[in-house]
Amino acid sequence: MERWLQSYILYFQVQICSLMQPSVIGSKYWSSKKALLLIFLIYGFVAQLLFIQRTKSESSWTNLIHDSGIYYAYLPATFIKKDPLWNFMNTENANNPDKGIQYWAFQTEKGAWIPKMSMGKAMMDIPFFLAADAYVQITKKHERTGFSKPYKYAILLSTLFYAIMGMLILRLVLLKFFDDKTVAWVLLLLALATNLYHYSTHETGMTHPHNFFLLSVAMYLSLRWTEEKYLWCSLLFGLACGLLVLVRPINIVLLLALPFLTTYFQNAELNFKILAHGIRRFLWNPRFLIALLASAIIMLPQLLFWKMQSGSWLHYSYNDEGFFFLNPNIVKGLFSFRKGWFIYTPVMLFAVLGLIVLFKKNKWLTVSIGATFALFTFLTFSWWCWWYGGGFSARTMIDTYPFLALGLAAILVFVKQQKSWLKVGFFALMFLFIGLNIFQTYQYKLSLLHWDAMTFKSYKAIFGKTKFTDEYPNLITEPDYESQKQKGYEH
Repeated sequence: MERWLQSYILYFQVQICSLMQPSVIGSKYWSSKKALLLIFLIYGFVAQLLFIQRTKSESSWTNLIHDSGIYYAYLPATFIKKDPLWNFMNTENANNPDKGIQYWAFQTEKGAWIPKMSMGKAMMDIPFFLAADAYVQITKKHERTGFSKPYKYAILLSTLFYAIMGMLILRLVLLKFFDDKTVAWVLLLLALATNLYHYSTHETGMTHPHNFFLLSVAMYLSLRWTEEKYLWCSLLFGLACGLLVLVRPINIVLLLALPFLTTYFQNAELNFKILAHGIRRFLWNPRFLIALLASAIIMLPQLLFWKMQSGSWLHYSYNDEGFFFLNPNIVKGLFSFRKGWFIYTPVMLFAVLGLIVLFKKNKWLTVSIGATFALFTFLTFSWWCWWYGGGFSARTMIDTYPFLALGLAAILVFVKQQKSWLKVGFFALMFLFIGLNIFQTYQYKLSLLHWDAMTFKSYKAIFGKTKFTDEYPNLITEPDYESQKQKGYEH
């Protein structure tokens, strides 16, 4: 086993290092397809290595606990317990922490059980879950709990699949607007210089790679909206949009910018007449009705579940958690050392600034993405727990990356047109961001970069380090969750 693992690591190191050479990336042979290959190798290598390390028999690590476990638990409840209405929660041994079995749900006034998260991600994981379940039943080497090693591996593969497919589809979107080398750089930066890397390799099981994929698909299908053969396009568009909302309901605001990718708004001036005409052509046609029907069908199981469990077609499953719209923590969400997006994922500051450059190329697309991004950011950081518990960087912002990829591409094109010293400095900075992100992800894995209690002092003390210092416990500040939940601020 040790020899196999060493050979495996050596092989991928050789492949990755050969592709990462500046002479290769800067050459005429560098392309977006090679960038995708590089991303596939790195993501697959890191995820597999961590899985082997973290699922040894003496380890309790799993990617099916906490939030990721809640999203996933619909599957074992339905296919293994044969109880999609969660009545088994009334039994005494519903959960077994010693075996990593976790079912989290709240009881309604009717006495029925409803999980905190919706079932959209579980739907997307079904093929991988069923493959793992079949393997368990055939081999009989693992317990059929839904939480043993094959199921963990299935969710890892699901995460990798949607992350890589999201990159593949996003590449097709970007090529509609930018040259191939620029697209290659954008894909490389999104994959390695942002927290998408962490949630696709280190912390598999969360929703963000899935949302990244779904928004990329929705954008691509928006671009193809006016093609004559539109039936399959409309169906897939509706399914992607419905799932995007079903995975995380707040993502409904991301749908607002999609009509502006259609040809109705390409190269058009900003005025109300064009806005009204474009929106009317998008909404009032059979294609939109087909898409709406597809969205309704994919969301129907969730609506039926809520109706049967609570008596209402729509149910707020977060109980005492909510938003503080009059006290949003936008500045903290973007710039704080606890979880600031621009602090831990600085490359995305350039992506946001790139929207200014993009305005010259496509006014309507820029305005719609900018407005949608602003609204999404406001809602995200108005949530009571604006740092979203344990996590690396502002994980919820990953859901916007397909949109912001256009801004990142625009600023790359702008820099390429500048003087040589500026180009060299900029791309050197981009490589620095890649190294910083990968290193800080490693620090987070070690818990050196704390999951929710970082401060400027602790960040400064651990910067560039891989070992704890004696004063570290005195440099972090744990959040006051209760005060934040009740009042929207900490004491």
